[in-house]
Amino acid sequence: MQKEYNAEKIIGKLGRLHPNFYPVPHKKDVSPDAVLGALPARFHLTPIEGSEYLTKDQLIRTYNECGNYLHRGSVRRLLSKWHPDIDLKKIFDWNQRLGTLLAPYHYIQLIGGKGYILCVMNNVDDNNKVQVAYAEPLHPLGIPVSR
Repeated sequence: MQKEYNAEKIIGKLGRLHPNFYPVPHKKDVSPDAVLGALPARFHLTPIEGSEYLTKDQLIRTYNECGNYLHRGSVRRLLSKWHPDIDLKKIFDWNQRLGTLLAPYHYIQLIGGKGYILCVMNNVDDNNKVQVAYAEPLHPLGIPVSR
């Protein structure tokens, strides 16, 4: 799989290895019982609705559609009269949905569901640095599995 470049094939293979591999986007809600400056920090991650971020199926469709423009093919095709009809609104929407998927918070469930990789793409509390942490559920239900 390391030599594979096709996103649809990579996603298919990852899905067979681990069905819950796809990132799950969240927003941070400060816990009402949190004390300013208290450690450990207390907050809850609330899932972002699927209509707001780039889902796995949308990512595959977007990849396939973009491939028509990015991989133009032969020199003959480049010299032909074919000119792509570029929809900037659609590109903006894809960019927004991808940004929502990854930022500000997303997690990836590890195989077995006992742990998670929590990613903060731009931590506003630390000069917008990217941060990654390992997390385990506090109770048996844990974080819901990805969609």
